[in-house]
Amino acid sequence: INARSIKKDYPHEVIKYVDISSVTVGRLLTTTEYQMDSAPSRAQRLVAHGDTIWSCVRPNRKSFLFIHQPDETLVVSTGFAVITPKQVPPCYLYAWVTADDFVDYLSYSADGSAYPAVRPDRFAVAVILLPPKSILDQFETIVGRLRDRIATNERESVALAATRDALLPKLLSGKLCVPEAQKKVGFAV
Repeated sequence: INARSIKKDYPHEVIKYVDISSVTVGRLLTTTEYQMDSAPSRAQRLVAHGDTIWSCVRPNRKSFLFIHQPDETLVVSTGFAVITPKQVPPCYLYAWVTADDFVDYLSYSADGSAYPAVRPDRFAVAVILLPPKSILDQFETIVGRLRDRIATNERESVALAATRDALLPKLLSGKLCVPEAQKKVGFAV
């Protein structure tokens, strides 16, 4: 839990920051770019492929995310528990820590009533059911491919939305006609 943080020798001057409000149930809504010297003080946690981030605040809201091939400048808030798989394959660990029973465990472990928060050590002491290695390996192979497809679809969705947002105002205003728009995006009929 929380194995990597920014140190004095951090090589990047600009980061892509993920705060708790940027994450919903398994989805990253946005990142915010900051110069390191003006980044929020909570911009400290480093993530790697296969990590799972889980909001320590209001666990019933299910603000968690599987980290899939992140940009090397991606930094997440200290409000997240960064769960790094060591002996358990990443896709299995993600499936386990995002299941309803685990969400209930976190919700019952949270301290505070107005602003319930779970301590990161509660993740570390959680019990996990481990099937035989052969089953874990099969699970990882199958679900890993699905995770790759999910990540590809997410990237394509973001690119399509950006193209739509760039072209739609011009199409509606008449400054661009459909054939010209098709040429701009490389679409041929």
